[in-house]
Amino acid sequence: MKTNVIREARLSKGYSQNDISMDIDMSQSQYSRRESGLMDFSLKEIRQLCEILELDLKDTIIALIADPALNTIDNQSKRKEIQSREILAALHKLIEETTALSSVVKEYTDD
Repeated sequence: MKTNVIREARLSKGYSQNDISMDIDMSQSQYSRRESGLMDFSLKEIRQLCEILELDLKDTIIALIADPALNTIDNQSKRKEIQSREILAALHKLIEETTALSSVVKEYTDD
């Protein structure tokens, strides 16, 4: 997972890894491994980070999965491919929920 977008947002806000790790309920070392790309953030963690760092969820997910370096090791790339599909499915669901919510809001405001 390309985590530069998260690291850059964290640094631009002046937050330390420890600040963020406490907000998402993990140790600083666990957070560091995720931010350095040694481990992946879960979708729940990505959502939390987007809220904390004021990032757009869709743009962040796209940035995280758009790293061409992920395909350098076969077993890692297979794992990344599966995770990417899961993230894209979650993103698709989020878009559907947003569309449905927009329809409800439109109906409510049209009356």
